Amino acid sequence: MESENNLSLGIDIGTTSVKVCVVRLNSEDVLAEYSSDSNASVPSESPAGDEQSVTKIFTCVETCIKKVDENLLARVSCIGVCGQMHGCVLWKSDRLPQVSVRGAIERFETSNLITWQDGRCTEEFLRNLPKTAQRTKISTGYGCASLAWLQKNRPQLLRQFDRAGTVMDLLVCTLCGSSNPVMSTHNANSWGYFDLHSNQWESDLLKKEGFPVEYLPPVVEPGVVVGWVAKTWQCVPKGTPVLVGMGDLQCSTLSVLPGPQDAGELFVLYKHQKLFFHNFYVVLGGINLVYSMKIIPRYPVFDGIQ
Repeated sequence: MESENNLSLGIDIGTTSVKVCVVRLNSEDVLAEYSSDSNASVPSESPAGDEQSVTKIFTCVETCIKKVDENLLARVSCIGVCGQMHGCVLWKSDRLPQVSVRGAIERFETSNLITWQDGRCTEEFLRNLPKTAQRTKISTGYGCASLAWLQKNRPQLLRQFDRAGTVMDLLVCTLCGSSNPVMSTHNANSWGYFDLHSNQWESDLLKKEGFPVEYLPPVVEPGVVVGWVAKTWQCVPKGTPVLVGMGDLQCSTLSVLPGPQDAGELFVLYKHQKLFFHNFYVVLGGINLVYSMKIIPRYPVFDGIQ
């Protein structure tokens, strides 16, 4: 019976679609998998903005979950969430989306998701931001750049909320009924101003420049359980452990690694045309992903593309 209930529910919130799957952990057999286009894009008041509706994203998640056999969902023993990195969504701690008595997510009083494709931060704006000491340079569409832009250009909107995170962090908080988001190192690094060696935000640097550091969540390693399902959700039992939200790039490498205990070296051409060298050590027992990443200096990969 223990092996029968050793199932993991995986949720991937992509830029254009949502995917879910149920996997038996001891054998890695995929028992169910579904996907659906989210169609979540909404107009932005910023001409160069790129925003998505959280309501549409979460509705798409539940549309996929409802396709999974209820008997499988009732046997899920942990939930892992990954998705689009860099993006930023705001919410109020006492007005968190909630799982209703019907087992569905309701009450969406959040900002739109400002996605990684957002272009509102001009080169001039970025040059005036604090100078990070990290290899990950700040770009438009990164969470910290978006927060800085809102503070300067839409302070009233920013003050409506007191929490910020990726859309994966918001989903984790919603399922766990937690008012305080926790972010993985994957997503913290994607926001910028995060030191991977100390696992700390560059808070002192940002405070000197008046950046709203109170919106930056605490950070933990990927694979850490940050809460438990607060109410039965679409037949997933109350009390099911939920892992911290992780990055889609890192999680996508799991399918190409040779084995759960193997260290692998992998070259990945990422969406920003940078070449990354990854040295991964993966432990699937707790779905724990521990990795080190060295960014190779940018150089031409295809003619005319860097």
